[in-house]
Amino acid sequence: MTNTFIENINNSISNLKSKDDLSFVFKAFEEYCADLISTRTGLSMKGVDGAPDWYGYERIIWESVFKYLEPILKIKKFRGKNELLDGMLSLCLKKEYGKGRQSLVMLIGKYGAIDYASSLARLIDDPEVSIHVIGALTQMKDLSHYEKIKKNIRGEKTYIKKNICQKVYKEISTSKIE
Repeated sequence: MTNTFIENINNSISNLKSKDDLSFVFKAFEEYCADLISTRTGLSMKGVDGAPDWYGYERIIWESVFKYLEPILKIKKFRGKNELLDGMLSLCLKKEYGKGRQSLVMLIGKYGAIDYASSLARLIDDPEVSIHVIGALTQMKDLSHYEKIKKNIRGEKTYIKKNICQKVYKEISTSKIE
């Protein structure tokens, strides 16, 4: 069944001519992800050093975002606020997509408009995507959530995550001063 969904994604991408067609790409991708969530529930990767385990659907969604969606977003006319990024944000806000949302957050930060910053900021406290949200907000040069990020870093107990957050915080602090 998954092959049918992949075929739908590829067809919608090959028919992509304008921003108006982005909704078809998103719809095909969303249906593919829904199928993955219901069929690929087995453990894909065991977490190392206390990191959480990854389920099959999370890993596949993570990789698929880069395979199918990023090439579209690399095209300048498809950057900024649009229906594909709106849809990607809607998936980010759904916890059932798990760690698969990380790649969606990263691409929104890289190719999206500042319009997405306040919605992404709601996920700063979500342990599955918080580092990626902080990185995305930094890429968007959104400093409006500076205090929330600072609070998130202070409360972090995992060394690796805290280290990454502190680097991002330092970058934000420098930007804020300038």
